[in-house]
Amino acid sequence: FLEKLSRSGFHVDAMYANMPNTMKSLYTAMCGVLPYPGVEWREYEADNKWLQGCLPALLSQHNVDSVFFTSSGVGMQPALFNSTFSGRELAAQAIARGKQPKNVNYLGYDESIMLEPIKRWVHERHQKKQSFFAVIQTVSTHAPYALPEGVVERKLAPKGSDPAYNRYMNLIRRSDKFVEQLASTLPQDTVLIVTGDHGEGFGESHFSTQKALFHGMTVFDEIVRVPLIISSVPT
Repeated sequence: FLEKLSRSGFHVDAMYANMPNTMKSLYTAMCGVLPYPGVEWREYEADNKWLQGCLPALLSQHNVDSVFFTSSGVGMQPALFNSTFSGRELAAQAIARGKQPKNVNYLGYDESIMLEPIKRWVHERHQKKQSFFAVIQTVSTHAPYALPEGVVERKLAPKGSDPAYNRYMNLIRRSDKFVEQLASTLPQDTVLIVTGDHGEGFGESHFSTQKALFHGMTVFDEIVRVPLIISSVPT
């Protein structure tokens, strides 16, 4: 689906995250300011003057509602948006509807947990003819790259690749399907922007004698290069 979007929309091939860290990359993308160069999330402290100049706050001045949805249940809820919905809240809603949410890793849940809540939230704004800005964060592609229960792993990575890389590619395919399902619920005048907070390493590069794995420790190309696609909702 993302390949289809890239053909019909605007695709940047050489896009790079500012830092290989989720919350710092989000801050840079939303605020246009370099993040704090340390592990603490000081960017989101209440006295940070830059928060008032971030995109959600600026859009709010023009009656554009903003929301942050994440399937993470570990507190990734930045103080940038009018509303936030965490994986923990969404899981509770799913259970109340009689569904059993799938926990995919230590961060949280399969992104499918967000589909119905996003659809309802967008529909409410559309009914009121209110413009909106929504940021939707998925976490299923995060290490340890565990496939949800019942999902059959397909051979997608080149022969001889790290088994973790093949699981990662299967999860990327699931995320691609999630974006397609999400797009099918959105109003036709919605603009989709698909990007990433960081890349991921599977030993393509080395530092000292160590393979560069995961993300967060180095800035090799594969760890900070991300997609960027801007497109209208496909008809």
